[in-house]
Amino acid sequence: AAEDKAAFDADIAVLRRDHPDDSLIAMYAGEKISAPLPADAPAPLSGAPAWSTTQLEVLARLRDLARYWTDERQIPNGELGGKLDDDVEILRWWTPLVLTGDTRALAGFRRLAEAVWHSPRIHNGYSRAARDVEHSAEFISDTLPILSLATADREWIERLSWSYRHMRDLWTGRNDRGDLQFKSAWIGATEILSDPPRNRDLAMNTRAAKAVRYYARLAPAPDAARLLQDWSLTWAKTAARTDKGKPRGLFPASLRWPDAALNGDEPDWYRANMFWDYFDWSGQGDLYDQLLFSWNDSHNPALLEPMRDTLALLEQNPNPAADAAPGS
Repeated sequence: AAEDKAAFDADIAVLRRDHPDDSLIAMYAGEKISAPLPADAPAPLSGAPAWSTTQLEVLARLRDLARYWTDERQIPNGELGGKLDDDVEILRWWTPLVLTGDTRALAGFRRLAEAVWHSPRIHNGYSRAARDVEHSAEFISDTLPILSLATADREWIERLSWSYRHMRDLWTGRNDRGDLQFKSAWIGATEILSDPPRNRDLAMNTRAAKAVRYYARLAPAPDAARLLQDWSLTWAKTAARTDKGKPRGLFPASLRWPDAALNGDEPDWYRANMFWDYFDWSGQGDLYDQLLFSWNDSHNPALLEPMRDTLALLEQNPNPAADAAPGS
């Protein structure tokens, strides 16, 4: 928000005046600062392409950062010093390390995942409290899927099955059009909150579906794959609609349960008006990815249509006018 930016600019100006030689403050102010390579960074090979040298450097720097958290900050029960649903967010950036065999990153990842799983915040394999999906899903989606993939541990894979059962039995249902959708974006292990405007499906529900996708692949679980297929088809059909002036191919910000109205009674297709404006757009790319996941199972061409239609829009409007009307 503009007021946040103004407050930041005022504060950083004071800090820079009082601490002109502080490199961290300079970095926050947008300056590039000197950051020597970690001691164990591999030397570039003669003749190697620039992208590969850069990639090795990025991995070395990421490894160095992960070492700080696993060796200096992580306590024996796995926590990193914040609160669990913030701690887990750091794991999103450790995936390249975990999947390339970094045993120390994997050990730290596992310790935090175990802390989450045995926390009172988790019940029946998901958030005990029904919360907005951004926060209820991250306990599981940021821990179990990648750990299950990296270790192929049957216990971890079976823990993913809770999310499948919740999605099948609690979170979703057939709407008035006969299509499968989430009944709410506020979900938990035993209940959902459906008071308007919480009674909407939206792109960010892909966070809760992430564990189900990994379970479908790793178990493997054909029933889970079919459930995801039905949900993906709902959004493919929704993308084809043009209610409220929505261009064909794009996803609306939300889909109301049970009548599948785009953003419920809101006047346009692109503004959900659901407490936080990031619900209008966050997760849209993940929803395209969800459809691609289901297409890889079924090769149903309907699942690719939103991507084709969106690319066509981009090709038709390579340089959109700065004053173009919202939603046009």
